[in-house]
Amino acid sequence: SFAHAIEAEAGIGRLLHGEAVAIGLTLAFRFSAFLRICPAADAERVAALLATAGLPTRLDHVGVRAARLFDWMAHDK
Repeated sequence: SFAHAIEAEAGIGRLLHGEAVAIGLTLAFRFSAFLRICPAADAERVAALLATAGLPTRLDHVGVRAARLFDWMAHDK
């Protein structure tokens, strides 16, 4: 999952689990919109709601590199 990969790449203690989940949800919705599985407006609505709650929604908010996430995701579960 995106969140597990984000946590693994960030390292222990760099962010809270809920923060990784918020970014992961945002990435999953945006990826779904890219694949035309859901409307782009839905993805942006999710990101806006999470941001309103004070949660991060972008990898650069926590200093994680996107290129490394696929490696982590390939070994998740």
